[in-house]
This record gives sequence, C-alpha cells and structure tokens, in this order.
Amino acid sequence: MTPRRKGLLGAIAALTAAAGVLHYADAPALLAFCVAAAALAGLAWVVSFATEQVGERFGPSITGVLQSTLGNLPEFFVVLFALSSGEVVVAQFRSSGRSSPTRCWYSGS
Repeated sequence: MTPRRKGLLGAIAALTAAAGVLHYADAPALLAFCVAAAALAGLAWVVSFATEQVGERFGPSITGVLQSTLGNLPEFFVVLFALSSGEVVVAQFRSSGRSSPTRCWYSGS
C-alpha cells in the first residue's frame, strides 16, 4: 500500500470518528451532516479499494459476488437506521423505491 493510500485511510478514519463525536456532542446539524457525508464517501472508497484488492488476489468470480453483495449495503443501512429512528415511511419508500425499478429492469417492463 502506498503512503498516499495510508494517509487517505487515516483521514477517513479521523472523519468517521469526528462524525460520531459531532453527532453525540450535539454539534450543529449541518456540520455533523457534512462531516458524516464526507466520512461515508470515504468509507465507500475503502469498500471499493478492498474489493479491488480481493479481486486481484482471488479472481473475477469472487469479486463479482462481493460487488453484488456490498452494493446493497448502503440501502440496507438507510432502512435500518430509518426504522430505528421510527421513520417507517422513509424505510418503506427506500425499500419499494429500489425494488420496483429493479423488478421492471429485470422483467423487461
């Protein structure tokens, strides 16, 4: 791993920790949201980087399984966090919003 990537991983870890601290310290909502969004984007890069590394080591079949599995995690977490906050409508919208276009795409509608 290059020194640049190590630095990026450290920065992403720091952003992730800062997002948690800002959330629980009752910081201004906009600031906490922006830091959390930057941390989430960084974590998405980490997942992408890790998937590439696994692909280089184990081949395209394992990489395909990982990409299809990990590609649905963000939606799963949005629904999970929405339900834990009592936002049932948001969870229902996210669930049906993703599955309906996907069903139409695969069914040819």
